[in-house]
Amino acid sequence: MRISGVGGEHFDENTDQIVMQMATDLGANLSVTDIDRSHRIGKPKPGRPRQIIVKFTSYWARNEVFGKRKALKDTSGFKDIYFNEDLTAKRNQLLFEARQAVKKKLIQGPGRSTEGCLFVITTNFAGILWTTVTSSSTS
Repeated sequence: MRISGVGGEHFDENTDQIVMQMATDLGANLSVTDIDRSHRIGKPKPGRPRQIIVKFTSYWARNEVFGKRKALKDTSGFKDIYFNEDLTAKRNQLLFEARQAVKKKLIQGPGRSTEGCLFVITTNFAGILWTTVTSSSTS
């Protein structure tokens, strides 16, 4: 899982504690032993915090936090913080293209990913349904 928008970065920070505090604030039932590893990724850029990547010890622990991410909108202090799946570069590009296609009204939205699979809403004669995204569907 990638967490973006978390400021206050400094040399000796403990990202496990940052993740645990966010999980507690969101109401996730998590302990520090549920985190296998966490750290900042990318090169530091002035005025922009690096993302935190988190590897959980179990699928349950990951879903406990990931499932609570919708509560971020209603939680003070989390305005510009986002929890996203750690997608491959290709899938991340496809998701970006799907979101751009939604903005251009080429497909319906919102584009989203679940366990590495990318989806958008489409319509057909039967109504609205979720469709998987491929590179040809966003061109």
